[in-house]
This record gives sequence, C-alpha cells and structure tokens, in this order.
Amino acid sequence: MNNPEREPSPTLAVVVAPHGGAGLVATVRGEVDLATAPQLHAILIDAVTAYQPRQLVIDAAAMTFLDAAGMSVLISVYQHAEAHNVVIRMENVQSSVMVPLRVVDLVDFLRVSQRSDIRQ
Repeated sequence: MNNPEREPSPTLAVVVAPHGGAGLVATVRGEVDLATAPQLHAILIDAVTAYQPRQLVIDAAAMTFLDAAGMSVLISVYQHAEAHNVVIRMENVQSSVMVPLRVVDLVDFLRVSQRSDIRQ
C-alpha cells in the first residue's frame, strides 16, 4: 500500500548513519514544513525505535527552513527519544532555522547549537 507520509520529498532529504559507538546522526537537508514534516517524523521515530541509540544528533547544517509543523516534529521526536532514554540534540543550526527555535523558546529544550561536535 502506498503511504504518502513515507514518500520522499524533493525539498527534504534525511540520512541516518552511525555516530560513535552507540549513537546516530541524522543529516537533514532542505525544508522542514507542513509538507515534509511527516517524512522527517517517520524517519527519526523509526531510527530511535529500531536502533535505540544512546544519542541522536540532528545535523541541521543543510536545513534551510523550519516552520511550526517542523518544530512540532522536533518536540515529538524529543519526547519519543526521552521515553527511550535517548539523548537528542541539534547541531550546525543555521540562523534561518535558529530564529524560529528562539522565538518559541526551544533552543535549550532541544539542546540546539550553531556549532558541531559531530566529527570529534
């Protein structure tokens, strides 16, 4: 059966890969909006559930847009990760994405950083 929430979007790409010994990094490229948020949600929830990493890092270096639907996904994924004892954080967040996160006071909640510790 064809599930429209799972079909890749031309404006969003997400790649999940191992990070360190017990972590995952999800590299997000493109726009996270009403049209693409379900895709991001499904990928990140599946990654947390299937792999149960100690940590999930969302690399947002190539995330170009984030709206309310995208922020809702991030909160939902954070709550799911917390329920599975997974630490979640965002790194490499660009100014265009940082502004809405600051406006709704999610920077500390989601452990958002404009720098990266991914390669270390």
